[in-house]
Amino acid sequence: MNRIKKPFYKKWWFWVIIVVLVIGIGSQAGKSKSSTASDSTNSTKSATKASSSSTSAKTTYNVGETFNQNGVQITVEESDIPDTSGWLGAPDSGKEFVANKVKIVNNSSKQVDFNMFNWEFFDNGAQVNDIAVPMDANANDPYKPDFSSGKIDPKATFEGWLVYQGTPNGKHQLRYKASFWLGKTINFNVK
Repeated sequence: MNRIKKPFYKKWWFWVIIVVLVIGIGSQAGKSKSSTASDSTNSTKSATKASSSSTSAKTTYNVGETFNQNGVQITVEESDIPDTSGWLGAPDSGKEFVANKVKIVNNSSKQVDFNMFNWEFFDNGAQVNDIAVPMDANANDPYKPDFSSGKIDPKATFEGWLVYQGTPNGKHQLRYKASFWLGKTINFNVK
């Protein structure tokens, strides 16, 4: 006796899997739509509360100026070019350390991710990819804490240092980009 097998799409278990997938996808789409509507309502309320907290078209800031969007503030508080005479970890020949203290304040109601790889350093218009690790005469890194990666809880703050090597008397710029909550590139003139 030769049994003919049904094609898989005619078996009951196949349709159960399809129904479960459709329900799962549909519920995610529903959450996304209600979340978008909720975010839109919250954005409108925030914009109405304080127009000063919303972002303008400005994309370039100087040291001490604060970029603000959706309750998250980014400030390059300080830019330092140390005298590295006698340091164990001195910059390469013809370069200087450019140390930048970055502060992120999360005044939003959601946790915010941050990552040092979202930052780029430009020396006279050329991107420098390597983060420098300076070492003073006592073998210590004078710029602690390092800017690393992590999450900032609502109503919390993170501060850290990003150190690069740049040309003395060059035009130096820090660039922040590729963030989920930001969506655009922000430039900070640091020298």
